[in-house]
Amino acid sequence: MKTILRGLAGAGMAALSIVVAAAAPARAEEPLEALVSRLAAERSAMIMFDEALRGKRISTDIPEGTPLEVARSILADYGVELVDDEVEGRAILRAFLQRNVSQSLGAGRALKLGPDDPIPAGNRLVTKTYRIKHADVNTMHVMIRSAQARDPRRVGNLVADVAGRILVLTDLSSAMRQYEALIADVDRPAPARNVRIEVEVWAVPGALAEAVQAKPGEARATLAGAKEARRITSQSGLIADRAQRAEARATTPEDEKMGKAGAAPLGFAFEVHDNGPGPTMEDDTSVSFAGALDAAAGGVGLRWSLVVRTPTVRASLPERTVSLRAGEWTVAHAGEPGFVLLVSASPVE
Repeated sequence: MKTILRGLAGAGMAALSIVVAAAAPARAEEPLEALVSRLAAERSAMIMFDEALRGKRISTDIPEGTPLEVARSILADYGVELVDDEVEGRAILRAFLQRNVSQSLGAGRALKLGPDDPIPAGNRLVTKTYRIKHADVNTMHVMIRSAQARDPRRVGNLVADVAGRILVLTDLSSAMRQYEALIADVDRPAPARNVRIEVEVWAVPGALAEAVQAKPGEARATLAGAKEARRITSQSGLIADRAQRAEARATTPEDEKMGKAGAAPLGFAFEVHDNGPGPTMEDDTSVSFAGALDAAAGGVGLRWSLVVRTPTVRASLPERTVSLRAGEWTVAHAGEPGFVLLVSASPVE
């Protein structure tokens, strides 16, 4: 008896499931042309229909009053592109099979926009000129062309004037809004990387110079504690990373040295004269230093040159680059005729 009941119960559940399935309303298939005509009529727009879509039906529910952008997004999932247009002030809604958009929608129909004109709402073909202020134009060109190549509509076109720092971009406004956001995100001025440089020049006996060079991390403490060492000069200044300030090109040597008005200089230089006894027990020692920041892995690069003169000795070091780690003193030179150069770098926001 239990077995019979279980069988009946099972049969009842099966019958119930069939009834429920039969009761579920099936999605009506609406002719695509009728759907697009209805969307156009709701907006008092004319309609132009791709012949490749004639007779096609779509199984989806887009009721009357559906916002056009919602309907546009749903139809795009079915490979149908709705494009807005206007002729002599009359709105037109164009319906294309997505793969036919680039063939049927010529660039000559694009709405021409200036650099300051906003991208129009909807999905209209537009051409807009962008002036790139900070980013590399070639890099921007590659980024946008890569994005356009992934777009199944294949409508986009991009022309780059590298020398003029201009991009001329043509695409549907739905894509243009994405590219414009990309340009705004990438074309930003690089954050200023100002660095405070401290330079100390010491006169020391040759043996102490060699010891300092062997342990650069302890150089400043060693020199400060040595009675035979004498600090000739201590200088500091704020300079800017030349790579970050490429846009600060100026027309005069003084402008090139100082960069933009009110900004940190691009270089740091000083010259001092010392009348005290030098390492050779001679008077009248002069020190000339010139430096500028440069790229360096793992730290700040300081490109510098140093000249030390006494009445009998002239020590000149050619320009070179050393890597400075923030907050650490580095021995940039040690040896004959007994001068030691210490430098340190501290980034400043």
